[in-house]
Amino acid sequence: MRREDWNPYRLNQLGIVGRGRSRSRPRNDPALYGGAYPLFETGDIKFVDLCLSEPNKAYSEKGLAQSKLWNAGTLCITIAANIAETAILKIKACFPDSVVGFVADPEKADVR
Repeated sequence: MRREDWNPYRLNQLGIVGRGRSRSRPRNDPALYGGAYPLFETGDIKFVDLCLSEPNKAYSEKGLAQSKLWNAGTLCITIAANIAETAILKIKACFPDSVVGFVADPEKADVR
């Protein structure tokens, strides 16, 4: 398809858009971390080439309870700190409310 044949769409017309979650305060509560649930933050997204697969942090059960686990293939878009940086999850993982997730409808879009 040629670029001139493209049609403009809003992101929510091409898939599901949602915000990451991190409800607990303080965010640095040690009880939230050290578990089995990968966590990617805005800095992780900024410094990766394209795909997120090796987290620097992980949530515990308590951390997951106040967050959300996103599926592999989710496009992560930062909306704070490093605004508009993007990366694609290659594993199931969490991200905070400073990141928006986009899950493409495969009939309409490709996250790449």
